[in-house]
Amino acid sequence: MPQASLPDALDAFYAHPVDPGEVVVMWLGNGVGSWSGYASSGILLKTDGKVVLIDPANIISGSNVQKLQRLDVLLITHEHTDHFSQSATSSIQSQTGAVIVANPGAYTQLTAPIPHEKLIKMKSTQTQVVSGIEITAIASDHPGNEPLTYLLTMSPFSIYHGSDSGPISALEGYKGRARLALMPTGIAPTASPDAALQMVRALQPNDVIPMHGSESDNARLGTLLTQQAPNVQYHRPQPISSLAVDEFLPIGLIAILVSVTEFSLIMTTKRQERE
Repeated sequence: MPQASLPDALDAFYAHPVDPGEVVVMWLGNGVGSWSGYASSGILLKTDGKVVLIDPANIISGSNVQKLQRLDVLLITHEHTDHFSQSATSSIQSQTGAVIVANPGAYTQLTAPIPHEKLIKMKSTQTQVVSGIEITAIASDHPGNEPLTYLLTMSPFSIYHGSDSGPISALEGYKGRARLALMPTGIAPTASPDAALQMVRALQPNDVIPMHGSESDNARLGTLLTQQAPNVQYHRPQPISSLAVDEFLPIGLIAILVSVTEFSLIMTTKRQERE
């Protein structure tokens, strides 16, 4: 089977149907530059009404930017190059007209290339509704100029993006608010499988997807969750040779599409009704 490319994965992301109460999650490829051995924290999200991109670095750049059919909001957690590229962010915004939400460090680099009405600076504890999406900025335990993690409510779905943060006490205040948590499993000096486990314990999400770590980091988090948080559903992508679809109806996971070349993940998760 031929290996799928990032353009193929982006086409599949936009073509994949999504019903009310579902979210499609696409994990962008491997890290960039000196972090190329680690999966990135780049994530695309799609509900039946919104599309959000988080921390794309320069993974979606050049001609691949033209594959973005729609984008409502682009969020940047912090200014490090494995999360943020000024030139790629500017190209994506120009192509899609998306609103850019950034931490103070990245914001200062975007005031010139991005129209002021399309650029929002957020600091920890702030909540804003942007393009119909409720965004809460939460402090990140990581070097940088006021780096952030984000809690998004894309009705009726709630998602936490952990950037490459370590655990902080403030996460306890958001317990139970994230249905899905995207958790960093590697990148010193803050993120690790053990740190991700502490963050999961604080947030208590239903489902977890690992990101921004090596395969061994992801495997370690899976082992820790099995031992210490068995009620959490852990969705670890497995590289295969082409885009494929699997169904996991008992846990509400509808489809996973994985590209081994770009190590991309697309997942549709149906909201589970609580009794």
